Amino acid sequence: MSYSPYLNIDIATQPAQSPLPVVANCLFFSIEKPFNEPFRAYASSQMVAEDFGSEAEITKMSEVVFAQSRSLTRSGGVLYIAPLENSLSATRGTFKTADISGNLENFKTGGLKKCLFEIDGVDVEISNIDFSKANSFNDIIFILQNLKDLPLADVNLDFVNNEFIATSKTYGTTSSVLIKTFAGGTGIDLEGEDYFDIANSTATTGGNATGETIAQALARVDGLSNAPFFVNFATNLKMEKDVVKALAGTVEAGKSKIFWHSERARKNLNLGIATSLNSELLALKYKHTRIVADIYIKNEDYPHIGAMSKLAGMNFDEPNGHTDLFHKGLVGVRPSDIIKVIGLIDLGVISRYVAPGVFLDAKIDGVSSGDLFGLIWLQATVRSRIFSLQTTTTTKIPQTEEGVQLIKNQIIDVLQQAVLNRFIAPNVWTGEKPVAGSEEQAFIDSIASNGFYITSNPIANQPQADREQGKAPLISFFIKLAGAIISITVLGTAQS
Repeated sequence: MSYSPYLNIDIATQPAQSPLPVVANCLFFSIEKPFNEPFRAYASSQMVAEDFGSEAEITKMSEVVFAQSRSLTRSGGVLYIAPLENSLSATRGTFKTADISGNLENFKTGGLKKCLFEIDGVDVEISNIDFSKANSFNDIIFILQNLKDLPLADVNLDFVNNEFIATSKTYGTTSSVLIKTFAGGTGIDLEGEDYFDIANSTATTGGNATGETIAQALARVDGLSNAPFFVNFATNLKMEKDVVKALAGTVEAGKSKIFWHSERARKNLNLGIATSLNSELLALKYKHTRIVADIYIKNEDYPHIGAMSKLAGMNFDEPNGHTDLFHKGLVGVRPSDIIKVIGLIDLGVISRYVAPGVFLDAKIDGVSSGDLFGLIWLQATVRSRIFSLQTTTTTKIPQTEEGVQLIKNQIIDVLQQAVLNRFIAPNVWTGEKPVAGSEEQAFIDSIASNGFYITSNPIANQPQADREQGKAPLISFFIKLAGAIISITVLGTAQS
């Protein structure tokens, strides 16, 4: 991590939240609106079900929140839910046949088959398909979704009411699925009336999200006089890629929240595609939007929600309380077959849940979600401690070096707490030093022995205009993150 300032703590006015905010709090923005208040707080998924219904998606998401062994409640957090104003989710493109229940035997007999799918405008050709062992259309779907190299990984296939349905995994007006005539390939084309009967099928292009955006909802909720304090948030509003990208920019600019987003479409995850969501956010070095890959598994399992809750369960008040999400298990979530669909190189730095007990976090620009959460905790805690000093001191804080030291002492207490919980640790500062001259050696020694260094501009050098406005001179601190070992190599040598 570079020494460019990442935290900007301004106590010119009262913070929006009361002192000692609970950073474990999480929030869902919901497209359902069963109550008129701008938000409600929940301590269990049962409470959510009472408002939203047991089968509501927001309830199922909350079940994953509270199911984690180290959830947000471990650190005193609650789940807030804020309904969106007249928002509708983006939809996905679909292709639906007529009743083809009488065509099963045709798929099984007559030799190998071929088919041409068009998914989000891109042709996907498959040949030499063997359906001879299929005993149902569910078997047909299983074979299609498990072909070599998984060419149909970007669609969900279903057979409902005797109709074959193919649904894109992307959202918005660029989302579409078609089955077309396949002029090449090997085998019998499945487009004919004895198979998928595309002449009597219907295709529907996806639509974009409408109504209040998440960015607008963030501003609305944060602007409330009784605004809830939260760091991690997610939503059940389905959004097209460009809207997710725009929201990521908004969250990044604020530097005080983390947006958790689940992505199922290979075209939005693959770094080999320059226009994928993964590629574009990585190029922008957006750390505050955490994408969790969840593709190939057909049903929504919300691994991003499990990861969010486990991160929020981090207890900064206890020794060794800071942790990370590398190689951590999630409760109530099935691992994704992401590695079957996208190689690790093309997947790049993105979070994914690949096996029971193995959640692999992403380091974006060298920062994991655990480090990012720690930075937000540090900022919020320092701000609250300084504000508490201002409000509880029976006399004024004098505009002297002694007064500045009172403020610095509050910061030092928080930094020492960060050493205790192992968010920061003594180490060697590498690269260019942020201070020079006689201060440089003191900086090196303090980082090496304490893990942090704090300094302030001399009060004697303060501009008169700042003094008249009651400003303190600039206070700066520098920290060395403790990091985490996530890759291990062990060499053993034997000799007979």
